[in-house]
Amino acid sequence: MYVKQILRQFHGVALLVWYERAGVITFYPVPSETITNGLKMEYVKVPTSITTYSQTLGIPDRYFNELVNYVISQALEMDENYDAAAYKQKQFRDGLDRLNLKENLSQTDLYQSILPDALDY
Repeated sequence: MYVKQILRQFHGVALLVWYERAGVITFYPVPSETITNGLKMEYVKVPTSITTYSQTLGIPDRYFNELVNYVISQALEMDENYDAAAYKQKQFRDGLDRLNLKENLSQTDLYQSILPDALDY
């Protein structure tokens, strides 16, 4: 069971405690009104343990190169090769930034744009 103190106001009512038991989230004191979309939750998935070499990872394949860079940076750091570890860590971060940019561009650029060329006039 998880219990967390919350120090904010929830629609004018002080929400003091929430807890989770058996997958059910409970608030105390119980809110006096029902509000649609009144609760925002953030979820962090706990990865499954890898037990065999043939088991698939729980991340998309597009992250494979970045995962390799991260693992190599951690191995280099354990070998106390800090310069090489920092280089691989930078490659890892740059790769994640590149993937993030690519995902954001693909979401915003849904339609191809054809702009007039100044030489056509």
